[in-house]
Amino acid sequence: EKMVELTLPLSKDKIKFHRPSVGETKTLSAFSQGLEKDDKADIKVAAKVLKMLCDELKEESETELRKDLETMEAPDRSAIVPFYFKLIGIDRDELLEKALANLSKTTKN
Repeated sequence: EKMVELTLPLSKDKIKFHRPSVGETKTLSAFSQGLEKDDKADIKVAAKVLKMLCDELKEESETELRKDLETMEAPDRSAIVPFYFKLIGIDRDELLEKALANLSKTTKN
């Protein structure tokens, strides 16, 4: 299928996404890498994901989407980025485990 649906955990609202192209995935990856030390990175990435992959929201500004996301309940707001990672086949928990394992190998006790 070309379209997938996310049901937000708290509000039960449904958001439809189109599957990202390789170019969209690269754009989102480059965007997220530039936000490593930003404490609002998840909101900024979620807004970018919504703008790029949600056909109903592509005309909205990212600034307005960020404002909307900031007003959402935390469980709903935080569901978008992990959903995107699953959509492109990345298990975020698995990445974190690998990073921690690599860190423990390179850190002196």
